[in-house]
Amino acid sequence: MKAGRLTWPLLAVVVAVLSSSAVVGAGTPTSIVPVPAFLFTPVAISPAPTSVDTPTPAPREGPISVFATRPPIAQPTPLAKMQLRTTAPAIGKRRINGLASWYCNFDDSSYQYSICHHSYPDRAGPDLYAAACGKLRRAMGDAWRGRTVTVRGNGHTVRVRLIDFCASSSKTIDLYRDSMDVLGPSPGGYQVTISW
Repeated sequence: MKAGRLTWPLLAVVVAVLSSSAVVGAGTPTSIVPVPAFLFTPVAISPAPTSVDTPTPAPREGPISVFATRPPIAQPTPLAKMQLRTTAPAIGKRRINGLASWYCNFDDSSYQYSICHHSYPDRAGPDLYAAACGKLRRAMGDAWRGRTVTVRGNGHTVRVRLIDFCASSSKTIDLYRDSMDVLGPSPGGYQVTISW
């Protein structure tokens, strides 16, 4: 009910202010209009509390602690016997077979020069990277990029990180030239087994 009484007077003040600002904005001089007395609402201020109103705490005996007490922390119980893993984890339970080829050669003049991934240039030393072709990407799913796979071929094994996309439909993986060198000579590529 009180909010309803204040709405109309407040609305009248807003209209008066907006009207006067429109006139001032137009450049026409205006006279000062007094605010009507009915727009003011008296405000009642309650008296300050006295000492009778606020209870006085009873005096405490002994020192007052400013820190809250914490419950004791439970100590872990020691293990009776640690169980150590004695067998190495299997390197990849999933496998796929297919054709491997190579790309990315800028440091070995005995092979044709080939472009590399812009974030992984061919540097001195082995660059063990590869591009996943369609068959491998489908087998690994959406999270293939950045994963490490094991490539077995030509009697040798190399672990490479998948950092690039290969659009070939006939190949499974496109190795950096350094990675292919670990597997052995390859005039045009060969069949490999890839596991992860």
